[in-house]
Amino acid sequence: MNSALERSGTLKNRLSVLRHRQSTSTLYTIDLDSGTEFEDDFYKLDRELQELKQKISIQSKRNFVLEKDVRFLDSRIALLIQNRMAQEEQNEFAKRLSGSYNEVRGDFPDDQKIQLYGSLFFLLQSEPSYVASLVRRVKLSNMDALLQIVMFNIYGNQYESREEHLLLSLFQMVLTSEFEATSDVTSLLRANTPVSRMMTTYTRRGPGQAYLRSILYQIINEVAADDSKSLQINPLQVYQQLVDNATLPVDDVTGLTTEEIADIPIIKDTITERSSELIQITQKFLQSILRSLDVVPYGIRWICKLIRSLINRFFPKVPDSTICSLIGGFFFLRFINPAIISPQTSMLLESNPSDNVRKTLAAIAKIIQSVANGTSASKSQSPMFEPFLRSYESKVLNFLQKLGDVDDFYDALELDQYVALSKKSLNLEITVNEIYLTHKIILENLPYIPDPNSHIHTLMDELGEAREPVPQFDNWLVSIQLYNRWESSIPDLSRKLKVTREDILFDDAKTLFLQLLRLFPNGHPVTKLPLQLRKIADAVSNFRNSSLIRKGLKAIQLLERLSDLGLVYKENNYEPLASEVEKEYLSFDKIIRRIQVERDALKDVHKAICDHNEYLRMQLEIYASYLANARYQMSGSNGESKKLARGVGVIGIKPKHNKTNEVVRFSALQMKKELILLDFSFTNADPANVYFTFSRLQDGNFQISIYEGGYPRPLIDLQVTLEHVSQKRYADNSVLDIKSVKFEANKLYHLLEQVFLRR
Repeated sequence: MNSALERSGTLKNRLSVLRHRQSTSTLYTIDLDSGTEFEDDFYKLDRELQELKQKISIQSKRNFVLEKDVRFLDSRIALLIQNRMAQEEQNEFAKRLSGSYNEVRGDFPDDQKIQLYGSLFFLLQSEPSYVASLVRRVKLSNMDALLQIVMFNIYGNQYESREEHLLLSLFQMVLTSEFEATSDVTSLLRANTPVSRMMTTYTRRGPGQAYLRSILYQIINEVAADDSKSLQINPLQVYQQLVDNATLPVDDVTGLTTEEIADIPIIKDTITERSSELIQITQKFLQSILRSLDVVPYGIRWICKLIRSLINRFFPKVPDSTICSLIGGFFFLRFINPAIISPQTSMLLESNPSDNVRKTLAAIAKIIQSVANGTSASKSQSPMFEPFLRSYESKVLNFLQKLGDVDDFYDALELDQYVALSKKSLNLEITVNEIYLTHKIILENLPYIPDPNSHIHTLMDELGEAREPVPQFDNWLVSIQLYNRWESSIPDLSRKLKVTREDILFDDAKTLFLQLLRLFPNGHPVTKLPLQLRKIADAVSNFRNSSLIRKGLKAIQLLERLSDLGLVYKENNYEPLASEVEKEYLSFDKIIRRIQVERDALKDVHKAICDHNEYLRMQLEIYASYLANARYQMSGSNGESKKLARGVGVIGIKPKHNKTNEVVRFSALQMKKELILLDFSFTNADPANVYFTFSRLQDGNFQISIYEGGYPRPLIDLQVTLEHVSQKRYADNSVLDIKSVKFEANKLYHLLEQVFLRR
């Protein structure tokens, strides 16, 4: 007996990994044989929860795709309204409208290759090193499409631990490569690089959006409730507002400095009053964030842990305050603040905020980022804010330190891999064109995967060339069964894991007895304490239902097998298993309440995601009406149709102009003179011999290529989004660092606006 009990202590420690890898509810979910139903209240509650999680995962992808289409079309709508869009561009516009995410299920058109693709996507999912290689080397024009496939297809089951942990393993590989290659850690996570875009895309998944809604929704809607209130504190703008409202007589302030204008009594009082209110609102945001540590999604926290670990590994002399600032560069700059600045894109507002609300939220985000950066004495903030910022610096620092205080998932992932591969029931839903695009991207980057005998080389040889995209009406959503072609990929648990097959057997027995106890009503003799495991199994074995009889017999067999292995002691009521089962059984009511709370929260999230989907589709319908008007105008060429086309408008949409494929060139010296370019330390080339080209890509992003005179190939290609440049304008430090090329964000924004958006 002592031997069994000694082993049980070690076994309990090892089984802790099992508790981390699965929802507690799975311990109680009865998996009866086909044709037998056992649907008590708990079963229905758990099923509802799992269905909600699946719906949120699916809807998150739909919204992500629609948001990309809306951004692309929004960037081109002004040309259409003004009748300045060529026929070819109109066709592209129409193609994007028809190509918006529309689920039509069907079968994959090539029966011979479907199993090969099943093997390929199994390989990509279960061995993240292949995807990591693609992320590091994929063309910039394909980056967003690849990230969409990775985040919402390959690892699209956002609440399933195995896929989540594999995705986090991918982050570890990509981030480690980034840290190995950089010499300036301070700008690593703030630059717009593939890894930073990957991290931003990760936050758009269901768990991240649910968290944002839980901590920000109420406060943001309180701010938006009074959309006429201005909390502008810039002295010049306050002066203009007071003049416009007839609160202050028109006076000539030409020649006065900003400080002198701020000293005018009525302006000074207004700024003081608004600053006080701005501090009060910002305090609400910070308090809500700081109270939320325990509900921050595990993946977000683990990435913060990874950032700290990599800095300590590659830059051991970096102080802890800098480490926390870099963690804040991910958590606040890439996750929290974008949701505050653009709440409608994170389902925190049902419509675009008013101009006053938008400016207030931008000011709040700027203050929060200052605290996260540890820059309370920043020149970009009013001295009135300094006491407030200092009062929260240590609190935010403590929060950022604790963010990474989570367990690793490696043992749980190995176990999940074993269970998933053993069941052979993995499926992936993906569109036909997403399959072909993945195939194409792999082929383009296959030379960078060094081992020609690797599994992925074998599969690509058999698949051959990638097919061209099919028309939208043939771009079906297909379900691929993932196929583990190389069985040796199943891990040897006894060799690789701290959790052994014996541990899994013990856990299976515990799960089965917890499920069987639900078959009996409260007060039944077998539910009386202390629980007698053999009596429970015998009672179920005597049921009239054949499936339940088999469950009871299986429970008896498990008890005998565990006893033979020395994991339980038969003469002592199969301890320690009986105590483990009893402990979980007594906490059953608490588990139900916890699941009910989680279900109710996810219901709210699912509704918000669906409402946001309707909003996005409505935007696309408006764009379709624009296109119809433009085409009618071109065919009719009458004054009324032109008037109609010009008169169409959408609330919250700002006209943006662009001439597709246009390339604009500026010399490095010219850009440095205009203070747009601050530094480009990646090359020793003479600035007088260096020039930059700017162009706009089909997805609406901007590509910046840097050339040295006389060389046809660029020294480096950069890619940036207008959204990222705009966010950097509101950050405490407005220097935009992209691969060691530093721009002044405000001036770069105006350059892009003037060259591409105002023509």
